[in-house]
Amino acid sequence: MTVQTHILSAILIGKLTGNYAAAFTGAVLIDADHLISYAKHKALFNPKKMFKVVTTRTGGGWGDERGFFHSLITWAILSALLIFISFPFGLVFSIGYFTHLFLDAICTGTLYPLNPSKRFPIHGFIKYLSWQEIIFSSLLGVATLILFL
Repeated sequence: MTVQTHILSAILIGKLTGNYAAAFTGAVLIDADHLISYAKHKALFNPKKMFKVVTTRTGGGWGDERGFFHSLITWAILSALLIFISFPFGLVFSIGYFTHLFLDAICTGTLYPLNPSKRFPIHGFIKYLSWQEIIFSSLLGVATLILFL
């Protein structure tokens, strides 16, 4: 899913829980592992190359963008740690993070839920940067807007 879809999910979770910081941390910042891939492929500081990768319809240019943080194992460990430190923050973070993983799982890009193991790959049904995702994101946006009214 695109970052806009993850941001909409973070806003929705933040509105429902009242904790926008934890929702955004879990739902959006998890894509930080993409930066490792971009740096590895020398696209991090190359705007033209970065734009080309981010706008491909495959959901990524090299297939290694979903790394360490895109794993149920990492989700469980980070969630447990943060819940232990601060239950309210950790719980909302965990919901946001799981929502991020769910959205990536229903997108057509490959997600390895037990990363670093490449067993059990998940390929979703919503194409990256497609009308399907625009409609899905629009519905998410409408649901969020309704909560604000």
